[in-house]
Amino acid sequence: MLHRAIVDGVTNNDLPEGLMIAHDPVRLAFGVLLASSNGPTADEVREAMTVLSQSTDPNQLAYTDPRNLKPVSDKFNEFSYIGVYIPPQLKIRPEYEEKIRDMDVDLVPSFDNGTMERLSDKLTAISKKLTDSPSSDDIPFRLRLQPEVFIVTAASFKAVWADADFHIENRRMREFNVDERRRTYVDTLYSLAKRRQVAHLHGLRATMLLLPLKDSRVQFMVLLPDLINGLRQLEKELEFVDLRGLLGVKMDTSRYDIRLPVMKIITNLELADNLGFLGIRQAFNPKNADLSRITGQKERLWVRRFPHLTYFTLNEHGINVRRNKSMAKSRVIHNGETRNHFFASHPFFFALLDEHKIYATGRYGQLAVDPDDM
Repeated sequence: MLHRAIVDGVTNNDLPEGLMIAHDPVRLAFGVLLASSNGPTADEVREAMTVLSQSTDPNQLAYTDPRNLKPVSDKFNEFSYIGVYIPPQLKIRPEYEEKIRDMDVDLVPSFDNGTMERLSDKLTAISKKLTDSPSSDDIPFRLRLQPEVFIVTAASFKAVWADADFHIENRRMREFNVDERRRTYVDTLYSLAKRRQVAHLHGLRATMLLLPLKDSRVQFMVLLPDLINGLRQLEKELEFVDLRGLLGVKMDTSRYDIRLPVMKIITNLELADNLGFLGIRQAFNPKNADLSRITGQKERLWVRRFPHLTYFTLNEHGINVRRNKSMAKSRVIHNGETRNHFFASHPFFFALLDEHKIYATGRYGQLAVDPDDM
């Protein structure tokens, strides 16, 4: 539901290639909205958070703190930042400041000098590719001119494949069907045939591939619709599915070879424009917003900017992993042909998850097409 609430408001021209949503930072940002608001504004946020909670399977450990569930030895790394930037003239309630900082959120009275540098440093720690995403025009410096609150979330992840067996020597430019009428060519990873975690999900009209990550229980999931134009319908149907439950379906024991696009997705989403699907509207309306918990008084404050920034790359080595120049070239072993193929050659859904937590969801395939390729 969170995924759909965001992607349904995104047009094809906004995001090249695709997008990724990091769920924990967004959920925590909702908590910031709830802690800041009163009255009907708070009711909308509370209702949206309740709906999201109820959408999970109560039989699973949905309400257990994931930090207590993930083993210390798990090598899957999650990097995130949540910041709240407010006009420096506001007299913030000590209780509010304590609550926000207890949530491990950066509360920043924003000034003309130094504020953008501070934000850039925070984003650089997530990914250097996100450093210049915000603009100084987004930051509220003057209460009279900008009675606004700026909430920013950012995230990236890092992990190495366990046994995907992608090799740089096998990379090729391959056809990718953007839709039924248009195609283009994309840089594509290839892995030779071996036993995979693959299952056809008849109810979702899609095929699932799971790729394990090294020294981690987190897995990379790809859901490839049966139809070239099936991604949007798949995302609608997933609103009623707990992705974690798909990890337990019966897998095919056959050998598959794999093609996956080389992915590089820099996401800059304005959530203030997209969360109406969840019913969160008043916080982003200057006439109706009630953010009186910040100061204890009902001042004319509203959330004008609520960007969500993520960085995601996928290559032969893993997720957000650069190739080490000192690494020797791998030896590619040809271990037999197969008639079973998992070729992600049209738009698909992906996720990073384990049995307890969904770290991120995304989509790939919003590609520009050269007229010569059509």
